[in-house]
Amino acid sequence: MKIIKNNQKKKKILTLASIITLILLVGAAFTYVYAFNGTLFGWSTTRKSDSVNYGPPSQEEVSTGQDKKNETANNNQNESNNSTSPKTPEDSTPITPPAPTSTIDITITSVNQNGAVLQVRTLIGKISSSGTCTAKLVRGTQVGYSASVSTQAYANSSTCKGFDIPITGIASGTWTLVIEFTDKDANGSTSQEVKLQ
Repeated sequence: MKIIKNNQKKKKILTLASIITLILLVGAAFTYVYAFNGTLFGWSTTRKSDSVNYGPPSQEEVSTGQDKKNETANNNQNESNNSTSPKTPEDSTPITPPAPTSTIDITITSVNQNGAVLQVRTLIGKISSSGTCTAKLVRGTQVGYSASVSTQAYANSSTCKGFDIPITGIASGTWTLVIEFTDKDANGSTSQEVKLQ
């Protein structure tokens, strides 16, 4: 009696092991075909459909592009030559006028020569953190210095982020200090004579 029970147990274990092995084999085959696109162990460096060529264009690609460009230009030329009726305003693309610019007051609040540095501070009558300030020292047609800085916005006004102008290579004497401010919808400028020593 014991022998029969052991044989039945062995058959059940063998059957269960066979079923598990079959499930694992089917799962591995499914994973190989669908998840890895049938590549060797799923380790493929490139896929043909997903690859992008970032190299320079081939001569064939360049000539094809040039042919298409010429074809488009010829078609546009033929269309304009075949058009006998004058264009109406609806046919043309509307032209967007530039945004109006306003003139902003700029004040030079301080100019101090501190050794070999001319320190310049300003006040702009507009709140702006995206504007640009340019400072120039000019005398006639001669430009002794030119540089640009961004703006710093405050509660009711702005300022140029400050100019510390090195004057070592600039000739002494009277110069005109010009400060210009530009922003997307506003601009302004001011000037003041300064004496460099």
